[in-house]
Amino acid sequence: MILPPLTALRAFEACATIGTFRGAADRLNVTPSAISHQIRQLEEVLGVALFERSTRRVRLTAAGEGYLPSVREALRLIEAATASLTRHADQRRLTVSAAPSHAMGWLMPRIPRFQMTYPEVELRLDMSIDWVDLRATDVDVALRYSASGHFPGLIAHHLFDEVIVPVCRPDLFAEGDSGPEALLALPLVEVSYRSGQWSHWCLAAGVEDPAPDPGLVVDYDTVAVEAALDGLGVALVPRALVTRHVAIGRLRIPFPVRLEGVHGACHLVYPAERRDDPDIARFHAWLKAELARED
Repeated sequence: MILPPLTALRAFEACATIGTFRGAADRLNVTPSAISHQIRQLEEVLGVALFERSTRRVRLTAAGEGYLPSVREALRLIEAATASLTRHADQRRLTVSAAPSHAMGWLMPRIPRFQMTYPEVELRLDMSIDWVDLRATDVDVALRYSASGHFPGLIAHHLFDEVIVPVCRPDLFAEGDSGPEALLALPLVEVSYRSGQWSHWCLAAGVEDPAPDPGLVVDYDTVAVEAALDGLGVALVPRALVTRHVAIGRLRIPFPVRLEGVHGACHLVYPAERRDDPDIARFHAWLKAELARED
């Protein structure tokens, strides 16, 4: 088995990326001569030329181009495995990726209960609308929405189906008010990426006329919830974000009519190789307990 030196592989990857020995040397904090020596050593081990050299730059040969993707993937795996090992050796830390609205509106208010249950685990939130690569970053698990529930290479646990409901402050729509038309007469709050959902809600509620134009359009579900709390109108938002507000009477769901399957369901996902991670198992169990409390 031929296993080239790791330093030579890092030098090769840096040179291929930057295109000069000097640039690779600066990146790896070594001298250009050291980079040149490591590349020569690697070429001798492999028995092929990896670069075509010129005065100012280097260019990959056909053999080098074929070798580069595998080297990059190998270095990435080594880096990820090392980061995971040293992280867990230093302290037990679980980094969770979630969309900002879900992280702020649903997860963050419940984190104190997780900390009380598992004080030995440090929970960190990575709030991003992007789907992070769970193998190339220090993110351990993610909360993701999907209609299919299929996440290639990842284990996925179904948490809850997304349900969209209208909510408003109790004093805005009294118990004696009836009929969806009375609700639609109030100012409507809509989330921009759900444009047109009030019309879908009207159809589901049996209202023939289309819904009036919303009086307020916001970018995020959490902002729509705050608008409802401030009495600015009726917001159409995911039920998961308002259960605690409804439970304590700050908001009410005036009609049982709801929209389902808009974005599928929320899942907890993580790499298959992390299936036996005890902290991920604890976090999953805690999420299920939180959902059971809400039910």
